[in-house]
Amino acid sequence: MSDLTDDWDTTALDEGWANAPVLVYQNPDGTFADEADNEVFDDGAGGFVYADGAAVLVADPDHPSETVAPRAEILVFEDGEGGYVDEQGDQVFDDGAGGWVDRDGVPLTEGWNDSVAPGPEQAVRRGKGRKQRYEDLATNDGCGRRAIVGFVVVLGVIMLLGAGAVFWVLRKVDPPGEPGKAVDVVIPQGATDADVGLLLESKGIISDAGVFGWYVRFTGGNWAAGEYPEMKKNSSFAQVTQTLDEGPVPVGTSRVTIPEGVRLDEALDKLAAQFPEISKEDFYAALASGKVTSKYVPAELPPLAEGEVAPPQMNKWEGMLFPDTYEFSDDATPVEILQKLADQMSAELDELGYENSEAKVGLTPYETVIVASLVEKETGTPPEERGQIARVIYNRLAAPEILGIDATAVYSKNKPGGELTTPELRDPADPFNTRTKQGLPPTPIGLPSQASLKAAIAPEEGAWMYYVLVEPGKHAFVETQAEFIELRDKARNQGVIE
Repeated sequence: MSDLTDDWDTTALDEGWANAPVLVYQNPDGTFADEADNEVFDDGAGGFVYADGAAVLVADPDHPSETVAPRAEILVFEDGEGGYVDEQGDQVFDDGAGGWVDRDGVPLTEGWNDSVAPGPEQAVRRGKGRKQRYEDLATNDGCGRRAIVGFVVVLGVIMLLGAGAVFWVLRKVDPPGEPGKAVDVVIPQGATDADVGLLLESKGIISDAGVFGWYVRFTGGNWAAGEYPEMKKNSSFAQVTQTLDEGPVPVGTSRVTIPEGVRLDEALDKLAAQFPEISKEDFYAALASGKVTSKYVPAELPPLAEGEVAPPQMNKWEGMLFPDTYEFSDDATPVEILQKLADQMSAELDELGYENSEAKVGLTPYETVIVASLVEKETGTPPEERGQIARVIYNRLAAPEILGIDATAVYSKNKPGGELTTPELRDPADPFNTRTKQGLPPTPIGLPSQASLKAAIAPEEGAWMYYVLVEPGKHAFVETQAEFIELRDKARNQGVIE
């Protein structure tokens, strides 16, 4: 034992305290000592130890001969914005006297009996040697340690409940399937995180406000009141909190989200719905006027082959507006709105190196965007599939082989793939027919995402010539026609494809 511990043993024996509970005090310099002025240390688990690691028996100050009984506590966390919240997510305030009060000025310790821990200055002398039941938030590690410990406890409880509970919680945090219909959410003044969770649950954006409450305890909440448009039903907690963290729509502005992969016509429908005084036809007119510009959009499309007929939706601006969430002033004009989308697309293409696309993939920037739009429509769930599908397209173009991508006919005929007939898929007058015609379609077939744009300019390396849907959302990639036919027939027999 150390000299310090020997001193304690001598003092304890002299005063009759050996193996008896002792009071622990906090010194002005922040260190701790027992009644005999022996230094003790926070063990990081709610108690104290001497220098040699021996545990301290901490006495109840009201009954010095007894060890203190653990009491429930309420934790206080930094909210990331200079304020504090309790473990329910409600805002609390430092009362300037070592305690905490709620938003109405009521001390947290009043009327809550043993369910509430004492304030910082009293906590040292209570509760099994816990120094400050309300963590000293001026320290660097207080909030982080509390949050980590809390998360570990929650995780431990879930693990004890079994794999079924883990699966259930994960499905709440990140539900299966794609996000659903967009809905507007208005957070009222004074709403707590719990109120927001119940509001989101009532609108079908999340499925469990209780689990959401635990989630935001560790990720942060305390969102501003206001309008949050375009929130999606069946969203993951991460998607929800990201949208809420962006803040509400400022007064006098409108926010609109253009989803990835939609067609130009669908994107203009979205814009027209957000700006009732502007019609879809007004947006088309703005694109045709030449006032909306992009260095990546060709002045004219190449002429069609003899006998080909352009479908009504064929437009050089297809795929050249970037799908994202935008804010506009309520008095924005069609040209201003569309130029913002076009500028964002140009910025994305610049960043990905599309100006050097001919050196990278052997196609013009516009043609490479066409490839990206095909990738967007064809890809499955695994993220690596985008680069693999892009590689199949480039390999077939180089062979040369027809692409055989039915999504191009789905675009030109404006019909679901399951409704297309063989004559429609092989229509010789259709410039988007890739079943019998070599090469790319004349324009993109939708607004590609950043992930698809990246895949088109930097495809995966491989000799694949075919891909087959082998289970929902997942393709297999093969090099030979024999392998393709074998996998295709197996997928048909299993009902994966028709």
